[in-house]
Amino acid sequence: MIHFFIGLKYTEDPKQLQEDNGKPKAMSEILFQLMMATGVNRLFNKCTIKEFLFRLAICLHKYGVIKNFFTDDKIIEVDYDGTKIEFYLNDLIGHIGFEINDDECPYVARGIWLKNINTFWENAAAGAAISGVPIIAIEHISGSSYHLGVNKPGNPDAETIKLARLFSESAVKSIREEKLKELYKRVKEYSKLLKDYKEFIEEVVPEEFDYESIPLEIRNQFYKKIVGAVDVDDHEYQETINDENSTLARLMYLTWLYANGHVVEYKITREFDRGTAINAEVDRVYSRVGGFDYDDYDGLNNLGIGINLADTFYDYGLDKLAHLLKDENKDYFIKNSNS
Repeated sequence: MIHFFIGLKYTEDPKQLQEDNGKPKAMSEILFQLMMATGVNRLFNKCTIKEFLFRLAICLHKYGVIKNFFTDDKIIEVDYDGTKIEFYLNDLIGHIGFEINDDECPYVARGIWLKNINTFWENAAAGAAISGVPIIAIEHISGSSYHLGVNKPGNPDAETIKLARLFSESAVKSIREEKLKELYKRVKEYSKLLKDYKEFIEEVVPEEFDYESIPLEIRNQFYKKIVGAVDVDDHEYQETINDENSTLARLMYLTWLYANGHVVEYKITREFDRGTAINAEVDRVYSRVGGFDYDDYDGLNNLGIGINLADTFYDYGLDKLAHLLKDENKDYFIKNSNS
């Protein structure tokens, strides 16, 4: 599981970035959201800072980030809770050492991020709905219905990438070498721990979910719960029940993860209405190594948008069938699938 947080511990002066009550200042919350949108997990060295700036320029190119920076070092200006906040390069420098989660990788590979840039933007918008940070647009429809990430950046053209590269290279040169050396001393030990964990997790071999080994009688119970009545002569039924890549199979995989303790639920509070909701995360051994892909569950809930594994699990009534997929029944699966 990857846990998200506003991590100030390794910044130069954490107290300077906090309110008197210990809560992170708006500037840190804004940076948190921007890092979510850019797929950058921490700003621990020159390379990660430069990558963040490159991606930031792409995400916010329609807001004139590059033009503003070369005019007065301003990165972005936002209206935060009725107050205008200007985020300058010096504000970013004050945040080097900042992190937003405990993922062992410093950032998502650039190619993957570019390919899924709008998804990252929408996920950050979901974070905005919880925190109230306004950069990534949330359009209210009615009641508790919202369109998230309506101002998503889209795929950049060659000119935008060229300008983003120029911007990141110029901006990172403004950071004094002494600052980077001090940063290295602060994060050296922690960076080694992250590296060691990355090597460990890459060697872990998770249990495999084998859809085809599950007896037909159990698959049918899930089919009834998710799709409807079983008609063995129906072409759609035959196609679905035998397809290990079907929505049925994906929902059974999620149920298997839940049943065997590989999913953790947690409560979140939405800033826009102060309501609470339950979300869930899959053990990162499965999400990083075992092939679990959150995107497979996008829209599989009552709202029909976004990814919330807890909603998916309960909306489909999978909790009522989870006991059928516990590992203690594995021998039963194998015996019956071969009979």
